[in-house]
Amino acid sequence: MKYKNLIFVLAILFLVALEANAQGFPYHEYKPRTVSEIIKLNADVETREYKQRQIALNANPLYSQVRVAYTGTSRPISSARKDLLKMWTDLLGFKTANNSDITKLYENELLFTECGTEYWLPVQKQVIPYFEKELKKGEMVSLFMARVGGEKVADKWDWLFIVNEFVK
Repeated sequence: MKYKNLIFVLAILFLVALEANAQGFPYHEYKPRTVSEIIKLNADVETREYKQRQIALNANPLYSQVRVAYTGTSRPISSARKDLLKMWTDLLGFKTANNSDITKLYENELLFTECGTEYWLPVQKQVIPYFEKELKKGEMVSLFMARVGGEKVADKWDWLFIVNEFVK
């Protein structure tokens, strides 16, 4: 009898997972890349010289799935990075499902590492608690993120990517 109950529970979980995947996050739109690879795609922007504030906004979000290490460290997003995100969402007309400002979904950044390089990435606030519940410091995670753009600060580009989802 226990075996039949186990089969029944597993079948229900499988159906629920299929339904959630069918209606859920568009994982298939995110192509496997590395963060450093995405940054290299911005190389033409890095070589340009401007007299005033240097900002790059990308119309192509270049949806990417990257594999990084979770550090467990977080911080609030700086006002400069939040402003850059706001410019990008305004430029592309991105809004939430209820037509509000999408930048309100990103209040904190999490620190990740890739091959020894650190990246502070804004993560949707409803997703952050799941990082804390499902991951331990140092564990590898696949992030589903979008390229926003960047700003040149003290002769170095600060690239901004936003994290929409993750898979352990």
